[in-house]
Amino acid sequence: MYVELKTKRLLLRPVMFSDWEDVHDYASSTENTQYMTFMPNETVGETQDYLRKAEVQWQLEKPLVYDFAVTLENKVIGAVSVMIHPDGTQGEMGWIIHRDYWNKGYATEAANAVKEYAIRTLKLQRLIATCDARNIPSSRVMEKLFFRMESEYEGRFYPKTGEKSRERLYSIILSD
Repeated sequence: MYVELKTKRLLLRPVMFSDWEDVHDYASSTENTQYMTFMPNETVGETQDYLRKAEVQWQLEKPLVYDFAVTLENKVIGAVSVMIHPDGTQGEMGWIIHRDYWNKGYATEAANAVKEYAIRTLKLQRLIATCDARNIPSSRVMEKLFFRMESEYEGRFYPKTGEKSRERLYSIILSD
């Protein structure tokens, strides 16, 4: 399956193994991934493994995870994903944008395109997203997408560092 989503400034398309250099540039950065639970990627191999798994998902008739590369002028500057809940009616969104492209509205623009895809094509009824309570920029993206904060609780855990923090859960009901 191949899907392209176009916005005013961006092209979103399936992540590919050939994106590994651009992806590793942001996925291996401690600053860029400080609030990502399973990052930073410590080796190129970790990044390549993720991309191989993402490509396999895109080859399925009904992927469980839709990982979109966020491209700007043919450079991958981040990713937005939707992981489908086993019941098929809900999804969880996540995103990451390379730090060199922060504060330019790219995360909101890209995540909104994927949200619209989830509504129109995937026919999801509800989306959730979570973030570290300290990650104010990510919280703002969720609010701009009309997600509503449901709760904030202890429980975010970073396996690579052992750190724990508070997590925020946001959701949006897409249809009844």
